[in-house]
Amino acid sequence: MACFATTRIVYLPPWADPDRHPFFILADNKLAGFALIRFEAARARWRLYPGTWRLRVLGSNESAYPFWKNLISAYSHEQFKEMKEENPTGRGTVFTFDSQLQG
Repeated sequence: MACFATTRIVYLPPWADPDRHPFFILADNKLAGFALIRFEAARARWRLYPGTWRLRVLGSNESAYPFWKNLISAYSHEQFKEMKEENPTGRGTVFTFDSQLQG
């Protein structure tokens, strides 16, 4: 006896899903991974690895800037630094905060 269930799956491309945001992971300035992050996933990661975080948003990624700024601001109780930076990959904004001061 076999049983099958069908459901209609609505697929949103990751870039079109307003609850998912791209997160490139760098270690020693080398690409170490990529993830699509939801608010709670980022918070969980910061709690798992307490310490100083440096998060860079590419200048060309206009939708990522408010996402990360709002999330970091709320998480750190507005205890973060923000600075503009230019490097070989282009212009961007760097957020630095201590996840041990977590929200």
